Amino acid sequence: PEETEPVETEPAIADLVLTVDSLGLPSQSYTSSTATVDGVDFEWFELGNYGNGIQVRSKNGNSYLFNTTAFGAGIKEIRMVYNTEKNTYNNTDAEIIYFGNEAGDYTYETTVSVAKGTTEYVITPDADTYTFVKFYHNISFAGYWDSVTIVFADEGGETPDNTEPEETVPEETEPVETEPAIADLV
Repeated sequence: PEETEPVETEPAIADLVLTVDSLGLPSQSYTSSTATVDGVDFEWFELGNYGNGIQVRSKNGNSYLFNTTAFGAGIKEIRMVYNTEKNTYNNTDAEIIYFGNEAGDYTYETTVSVAKGTTEYVITPDADTYTFVKFYHNISFAGYWDSVTIVFADEGGETPDNTEPEETVPEETEPVETEPAIADLV
């Protein structure tokens, strides 16, 4: 066989996970502040940490969270995990998720409706090239997020095709002649 040179590839960008710990939310309080998570700057309004994940509300205005510096790749999807103990109601359009390519300039939005007992939600934008996102709590009841995971598209902002694997066909072989088996004697 012919020798080939190894192909150098860029390492995939790791998922970015937002939690009370990664944001550094102080216990037993609501804050409006900023933090840097995995090299990306975030800003928020009215996020709380009372032991059930990132708590969002609408008391002094609706809670929100967004990045102020661009991600290193486009967003492929977002996985939101709601707290099992606190997700006890159905809430239509509980969250609005905004996507864009400049801080504060969002060109696509979608909503998340929360169903009682369902804790995991996957949000997929209309393109995998957005490098900014904003989470806006859209209802008058509190919400509790255990985590928000931002999954990035491959380098270049393109998601690989989900193609079927190639079918493998066994090699044809010549039939092998065998001697007839001798019957067992009874």
